[in-house]
Amino acid sequence: MLNGQIKLVLLVIAGLAIILGFRRQGMKVFQHVIVMAFLSPFIISFISQLPMWIVIPGLLIIAGTLFRKAVGEEVWGQFFGGILYDVLWRFPLRILSAIGRCITSIFDREP
Repeated sequence: MLNGQIKLVLLVIAGLAIILGFRRQGMKVFQHVIVMAFLSPFIISFISQLPMWIVIPGLLIIAGTLFRKAVGEEVWGQFFGGILYDVLWRFPLRILSAIGRCITSIFDREP
């Protein structure tokens, strides 16, 4: 139900874009809606047969690509670099410091 409403809103937006003079962008939106309408049953049935360990990274890759196209390469580089810094550097160090605090708290107890 909601999928059909989204397609209808996108078609209205495409029509308004064409009316306002953005012919190329309006036609691109229109073409994407038509392709989405025809291919969505096939894509949904295909994705439902795949295991989740394949679907989730695939969706993350698609979302990252769309985000990169939307905001630009430089912003994407800053964003992705910040995430990699947090995951690869700060998170392991926090784990090690938590382990160190646990070990020192064991030996620092007074009798």
